[in-house]
Amino acid sequence: MYSLGITANEVLARAVPYSDALTETAQLHTILEARYNHDALVVAITSQQLRPALPPLEPSAEAPPPQLVALVQKLWSQGAAERPAAAEAAAAAAGALAAIDGQAAPPPQLPPRAEVAAATAFLDEAAAGPGGEGGEGGEGGE
Repeated sequence: MYSLGITANEVLARAVPYSDALTETAQLHTILEARYNHDALVVAITSQQLRPALPPLEPSAEAPPPQLVALVQKLWSQGAAERPAAAEAAAAAAGALAAIDGQAAPPPQLPPRAEVAAATAFLDEAAAGPGGEGGEGGEGGE
């Protein structure tokens, strides 16, 4: 569940996890900057409960629903017992998405059934070949 939380946050934040906290030079690490070299970052994640930056929460078209951000935070809880079970996480995600369903762009329109039926009939006829027997259609098929 922890990995799902990190991955979900990457999607919501549109950023690689910890990219804002990593520096390649150990000498540049300061408390004020809170940037880490690789080894210090691993220690901060495992023992200091450092987590990736959350996406912006101010209301905008790009901001994720607060319910999803809260779910992400539960998913990456330090203790496994604090994390939701898969079914609970799925229900929470479905509820969050249902709450914003009216705000989302409508799904693409499918062609009318009559158009699909006509296209299917045309393809079936083409596959059957001349005379409707299938096999070797076209010229010189003897």
